[in-house]
Amino acid sequence: MKNILYITPYYKPSWFYGGPPKCISEQAEHLVKYYDCKIDVLTLNKNGTEPLFEDVKTVIKVVEGVTVHYLPSSKSKVGQAYFSSPDLKKYLGNFKGYDLVHIHTLFNSFSTAGANFAIKNRIPFGYSVHGMLDKFSITRSKWVKKLHRFFYEDQHLLMANFVHFTTENEKKNAVISRRIKPIVIPLGIVFETFVEYKKNYSYFDLRMVYIGRINRKKGLDLLLNAFQYLPNNMKDRISLDIYGEDDDNFWQTLNILLSKHQLQKNVCFKGKLNPKERNEVLQSYDILVLTSHQENFGLVVAEALDQKIPVLISDKVNLCNVVEENQCGWATTLGIKNIAKKIEEVFLTPKHIKQRMGENGHKFVRENYTFEKVGKMYWQLYENTQL
Repeated sequence: MKNILYITPYYKPSWFYGGPPKCISEQAEHLVKYYDCKIDVLTLNKNGTEPLFEDVKTVIKVVEGVTVHYLPSSKSKVGQAYFSSPDLKKYLGNFKGYDLVHIHTLFNSFSTAGANFAIKNRIPFGYSVHGMLDKFSITRSKWVKKLHRFFYEDQHLLMANFVHFTTENEKKNAVISRRIKPIVIPLGIVFETFVEYKKNYSYFDLRMVYIGRINRKKGLDLLLNAFQYLPNNMKDRISLDIYGEDDDNFWQTLNILLSKHQLQKNVCFKGKLNPKERNEVLQSYDILVLTSHQENFGLVVAEALDQKIPVLISDKVNLCNVVEENQCGWATTLGIKNIAKKIEEVFLTPKHIKQRMGENGHKFVRENYTFEKVGKMYWQLYENTQL
């Protein structure tokens, strides 16, 4: 039996952090269920600014067969931003006999401590970088990341047994040395039996939906600004509902744009979406939009396609090639006028063609992103990872 340690600052149920906690937990749960391994997860008792569990000490829970160690988070603002725990380095000593360390993060205390621990104890280790090496991501907190790379990441990435990317585009757009050991494995998705929900009548002819964090990276400001370039008779027939929480103090900026472009009738902030209602909500719209500056995979895109909803995404979402090649949506550059032209194109596309695009997307993701297929790739990677 392989003993594997996952190191990540966020893990189920820390849904504030979006896709990573979901995909990391589902990956771990599938592997312990179907392969000869034990997985421990070292993470933080943290969900945004709030703790997951009201306990000052480490909370240990067995979640779907995975042993999760929720460490107390730092009390300082700097420590919280850096995903620090006063117990992290000492607690790592409990895992010296493990066979593999899989680090699901970069540029914080968990990535640094995890790599140092693995190197010191001669344990094979690797990274899933979750888009953090993308050219756009590197520019956020630029000097902190530059210093981090100089002292830690550049050396650790070279020493790692693997550096995991979820798409070829993510690998291509990464700021990396050619000497690393890259591997491309898509995210796995737990698919439920498809249920078709009844659509309610809407005044709008094109109902668009955004689901995710309200963050500058997501390009929602570009989307709202694009409305001003739509013909007036078309603009009045298009709506956008935004589901998600503000994690970047960006809601106020978007609210100003609503007033500036008089979009109060078109755009609605719907707040946090209950995961149990996600499929039914997705099916109530005509298209999912994600004009993001950077997405290493874009899990919400795959989830929408699975519900037979075509997508309009930017060419910075690394699934853009998949979407265009399989005719399940549209990809656009990030220019505001270009986004407007694509929205107009979607509006003018006949309903039966949009339905066919949805069917194409559903078929593609169910054939390519099942854990039965993706899980084998991860297990083969682990089996082949040796010092």
